[in-house]
Amino acid sequence: MKFLVCQKAIFILRIVFVFSSHFIFGQIENFGSKARIKPEPNYFFNAYGYADVVREYGLGFQYQPLPKYNFDVSVYLVSPNTFFKDKIRQWDYYDLKGYGISFKPKFQFSKLSRFYVGLNLAYEKLYHDKVWVEYYYGKGSSYIYHYLEDANGYGYTIGLTIGNKFRFKQLFVEPYFGLGITTSKLDKTKYEVDHRESYDKNFPYSYSEKKGFFQMNIGLKLGFSFKKSKKHEAIDRKFDELYIPKSNNLKTYFKSINPKDQPVKKDMRRAFARYEALNRNALQKYKRYYSDTTRLYKAVDFLFNRIDSLIIKGNK
Repeated sequence: MKFLVCQKAIFILRIVFVFSSHFIFGQIENFGSKARIKPEPNYFFNAYGYADVVREYGLGFQYQPLPKYNFDVSVYLVSPNTFFKDKIRQWDYYDLKGYGISFKPKFQFSKLSRFYVGLNLAYEKLYHDKVWVEYYYGKGSSYIYHYLEDANGYGYTIGLTIGNKFRFKQLFVEPYFGLGITTSKLDKTKYEVDHRESYDKNFPYSYSEKKGFFQMNIGLKLGFSFKKSKKHEAIDRKFDELYIPKSNNLKTYFKSINPKDQPVKKDMRRAFARYEALNRNALQKYKRYYSDTTRLYKAVDFLFNRIDSLIIKGNK
């Protein structure tokens, strides 16, 4: 049974590959200013809104000073999802509300990669109104105490974040995940306890408390990018004005001679094979030589010149 499932999966992948090759590899569709999805570095500036399913939502701004480095600043409201309150028990962490600001220096693994890892540094003003908070004092304790209390103070977070950016022209979607530690200093007032018979303090009473919490973020950013680099614009213009028209001319030519359905010379078949692989090969050159446009243009020119020379030989 498992073997049959694997066979079906391989068959489906083959179909997907064949169709994607047919529609994509024939032309340089993933380049130029009009391409919907293309390999390109991040824009200099990105503005976004985001929501975190655990505890926060807000607005942010990203600045890309270098191809591999990104600085991300956001302001947000803290509004915890009570779903996690019984799943990850942390005193009153999932009762705390407030607002905060975060700074994330992020590193991308290549000049054209949008996958990143970064450091999350955040500061938050926190509070909660009167709620019952569970306190467990370790193995051997007689009770799990519940205090009716309120809190007001601040916290700061140090953690790691990872994510990836998916772009549609200037729009982007960025799923992300983060883990860290939030250290808080809270002024609290306790008003009541559920096991009053074993408690000798008078209520209400106030005190200050420092406490560490496990911090987690799972969210999605939706945003808009603007201001390309001059190099980026020059490469788009080169593909728009030269390479894409050349590719379209080749498409028209091969459609007219139909090399798949009629006998042609070996050199013509080789030219057609190189045409079908044009997008894939141009993508490899783009990734390899993006930082050096002279070498990039020379490499792409070679791809076209090789096809042209094989067509000339095939027509002799």
